[in-house]
Amino acid sequence: MSFARREVDATQLTRDMKCLVALEEHTVTIADARRNADRFTLANNGFTLARHISKLADFHDKTVVRARYIPELEDIVCTATGAKAVVVIDCVLRGSKGMSDQNPKTRIYEYAFKAHTDGNGSGFFRNAKALKPEVVAKYEDCAFAEFNVWRPTAPVEEKPLALCDASTVSPKDLVAAYFDGWLDYPPEKRPDPLPQSGDYFHVAHTPAQRWYYYADMTPDEVLIFKQWDSDRSKP
Repeated sequence: MSFARREVDATQLTRDMKCLVALEEHTVTIADARRNADRFTLANNGFTLARHISKLADFHDKTVVRARYIPELEDIVCTATGAKAVVVIDCVLRGSKGMSDQNPKTRIYEYAFKAHTDGNGSGFFRNAKALKPEVVAKYEDCAFAEFNVWRPTAPVEEKPLALCDASTVSPKDLVAAYFDGWLDYPPEKRPDPLPQSGDYFHVAHTPAQRWYYYADMTPDEVLIFKQWDSDRSKP
């Protein structure tokens, strides 16, 4: 797996979006979390697996996804977290290279192959405020967190999502980065709506980190995992 390098020579840096970063490979053990499924919780580990049967059969039409699946996502996150309100920023379909040509209605993004977290809160908050200013205004003084909900559209046979147990990650493992590269993409490859630029983190490797995946996930399962929490006492 690719991890950020903490200390590097300037000649080793490569451009990752708009961030200069050096990556290094480490071999890590990725255990099957199903063997101890009840052990992993959002509160302690930053991720959990839940059963949820979607009413949506086809996830390739983004217009339909926005209209019918976003309300389901709101319910999933509210149920899992007890949140007072949820703002869904985007729905992204991921798959192997070349799948976009088979599904012209929706762009399919390739998988990410480096350890990272999607943000540090600032970009999420700005995106939520732009999408639903009335909701954010009502809860602006409340604590907030950002979650991803990962659902396979078919039984997973390869490239399962790997997650790091948040209780095994130290703040010093996080390497700050900044993404401001959407306008560098051709118009047909930009997300719609276009997300705000923002800070995020690469992850540096340490032997203390523990990685997991869920074997043989099906479309009736969702993996909920936390990207950021304004309450810094929580994972």
